[in-house]
Amino acid sequence: MPNQTRRLPGNLPQVKDEPWLILHVHSKREKVVASHLDGRGVEYYLPTYKETRIRCDRRVILELPLFPGYFFTRFARAQQLAVITVPGVENILEVPGGLATVSEAEIRNLREGLLRRLPILPSLTFQTGDKVTIVRGPFRAYEAFVSELRNQFARVNISVGGIRACSFSLDIALADIQPISRSGIRKACCPQ
Repeated sequence: MPNQTRRLPGNLPQVKDEPWLILHVHSKREKVVASHLDGRGVEYYLPTYKETRIRCDRRVILELPLFPGYFFTRFARAQQLAVITVPGVENILEVPGGLATVSEAEIRNLREGLLRRLPILPSLTFQTGDKVTIVRGPFRAYEAFVSELRNQFARVNISVGGIRACSFSLDIALADIQPISRSGIRKACCPQ
C-alpha cells in the first residue's frame, strides 16, 4: 500500500479540475475502500507511513495510513453516488458552507514529503481530560485520562481496578496512546 494513488485511464471522466475531497471511512478499512474505489474508477490518494512494532518474538514493519479513517479523493459529480455507496465509506467531510477541500499543492507537497522519506507521522491533538487507551508498554490496553500535556508526552491518570482511590499518574509518549472519547480531539489534517 505504498502511498496508493489511483490514476484514471483515458476512458473515464477526467477530474483534473475537480478539488480533492476528504473521504471519511471506517478506521482500519482504508485498503478495502481503496480497492472498491479503484474498481469503480475513482481517483484517490491514501498517504501512508512505515512504523516498526515489536511483537513478542520479532520486529514488524507496518505500512499504515497517515490519517487513519481518512483519505483523499476527487471525482466527477456524476460519480458521487458511486463513492458514497462504497462499503466502509462514512461520508465526504463537510465544513460550514460546503465540502472540505484540499488543494492540489497540498496533495503534491504531501506526496513529495513522503517520497523523500521525511519523518512525517500522524498527529493527534489531545486535550486535558480526554479518555485514552495505552497501546504500548507494560500498561498496554489500560484506559486512562490525560491530566497534563508536555511536548511529545502526556501525563495520564490510571485507576487500578476502576477505583479512584487506587490511581496513579504515568508520563507516556503521545505515540503510545490513542483516543477513546473525542472530547476536543481533532485529526490534524481533517477539519470538522
